[in-house]
Amino acid sequence: MATPPVVIDTLGVVTGLSALVVAAYTLRYRGRPVANAFVGAALALVLWGGLMIVPGTFGIPTDGTGVGWRLFRLLRFVLGATAPILFYVYVRLYTGYTQYSEWQTLGRLFAPVAVLGVVRVWGASFVTEEMGIATAVLGVVVTGFYLYVLGLLLLGAYRLARLAKRYKQMPATQAGALCLGMVSPYVIVFVNGLTEPTESGGTVSILPVDITFVGVAIAGGAIAFAVRSYPLFRPLPDAEYIARDEVIENLAEGVIVLDRDDRIIDLNERAERICEDSTESVIGKPIQTISETLAAVPTGATRRIDLQTPEGSRRFEVTTSAVRSGEDEPAGKTLRLRDVTEQQTREQQLQVLTRVLRHNLRNELDAALAYTNEVDDERISTQLRERVNRLVEISDKARDVEDVLSRGTESRSIVDLTQTITDAASRIESEYEHCQLTVSTPETVRVFGHPELLDRLVSELIENGIEHNDSPSPAVEVTVTTAADRTVEIEIRDNGPGIPEHERSVIESGAETELRHSTGLGLWLANWIADSLAGELLFPESESGGVVIVRLYSALVERADHPVDGITGATETDSAEPETDEQQIPAE
Repeated sequence: MATPPVVIDTLGVVTGLSALVVAAYTLRYRGRPVANAFVGAALALVLWGGLMIVPGTFGIPTDGTGVGWRLFRLLRFVLGATAPILFYVYVRLYTGYTQYSEWQTLGRLFAPVAVLGVVRVWGASFVTEEMGIATAVLGVVVTGFYLYVLGLLLLGAYRLARLAKRYKQMPATQAGALCLGMVSPYVIVFVNGLTEPTESGGTVSILPVDITFVGVAIAGGAIAFAVRSYPLFRPLPDAEYIARDEVIENLAEGVIVLDRDDRIIDLNERAERICEDSTESVIGKPIQTISETLAAVPTGATRRIDLQTPEGSRRFEVTTSAVRSGEDEPAGKTLRLRDVTEQQTREQQLQVLTRVLRHNLRNELDAALAYTNEVDDERISTQLRERVNRLVEISDKARDVEDVLSRGTESRSIVDLTQTITDAASRIESEYEHCQLTVSTPETVRVFGHPELLDRLVSELIENGIEHNDSPSPAVEVTVTTAADRTVEIEIRDNGPGIPEHERSVIESGAETELRHSTGLGLWLANWIADSLAGELLFPESESGGVVIVRLYSALVERADHPVDGITGATETDSAEPETDEQQIPAE
């Protein structure tokens, strides 16, 4: 039995009003660009759906030729085109493209609606079948506009689906509800408009009843579900967009992207200034036209080269990296240009200063030390010798600083920390026979680091605890502990007076002043080594004696016989195992 028309009409009216209430509910979120776009899209969609339902409902005519009907068709046309456009704007704003809230961008998107709205409603009345070409042109223009609106609708749905696939912050059901709510009314209206020929030569709908209200009902339900369930108005910027337009553009380093033929396909603002040209003017040009020296840097290499810039000749460190396609095929490469002019100047100054400290000053101090034997007063001679020897030690420390700085960039490897500390302690104990030195460490602790730097770090802190110790029987204890997060701590504890507060504060602040400065280079040297090993020095409070802790983050590779997961070549283990199998290893 066929469904009575009054039932269909009633369902249509109830559905339309319900959807309108849902859309009106979204008005409470208006005020932000993201929310405004969504609210506009939801209202336009349900109003358009309602205007599609009204003709034919409860005997209302389905069409007419008067001005009123023309205005009705124009309104329906504008609303039907506005909803997909605002939906696309909402998606773009939601994913971080804030320029879509600007009037210029909105004007470009809506311009076709204004033009074709007039053509569609009024222009069609002046075009008859006898006009031939005009009729065909009008049909092509209108079809093109429909494809434009449909393209924005589908593109917005695609971008939401892609965002949901990439980021867990956006559930797939959120993207699905939004896409379903926006697309379903248009699909239902399309299906509702499908016809089939009749025997009399006319056409009739393939459906027994008008189901436009079904699409409106789906839209209302999906919008209500999405608004109530998800944070639709808190933007979730697309990482690709941020990485390109926010991060790369604002980098202090120049970035140039080349294709397979070494032609420029993109560059950031800093690279524009280096090249003394705009992006538009260099796109498509071979990199050789910018600089032959720049083009000569091989892929995967780092070179320092001189380039002429608006600021004059500058020194750049250029690093090239290969760019590969999804099939792992070579697609081009990137050039990263870092201005190291000032850095190179500082390096040269440091080299000169180090040479003076290592050679010139040391030679003069050796000569001065020899002259102290010519002083008749033994007391004065002894004091002079002590002062000169102290300067010699500072000169030697300067040489150590240079060595640390040069090794700081060397590659890291897996180091047996237990063996390194034990060897250092044995060597130091043989030099300071009056000192009691104890090492407490697990049988095996292997870390990712630099063997020479680790040895120098431990030795420097142990010697510091001995040399500044005022106890008649100096004692230093070295303890190694590990944590579940692969952090390794080396604690050096002595029975001396401890490190003065002003010395600790200078190291902790990382800067010296005329009023606040350390008395030597030892702690600075230890601090720089710890920093180069991705660690830090800590100075905890101690009731008796001095304590320094070296904390190395994410350095542990193996403790005892238990490898730690996360390091190449290591096997899985329970990294949270209690640290109970420590043993006392006296320095030999």
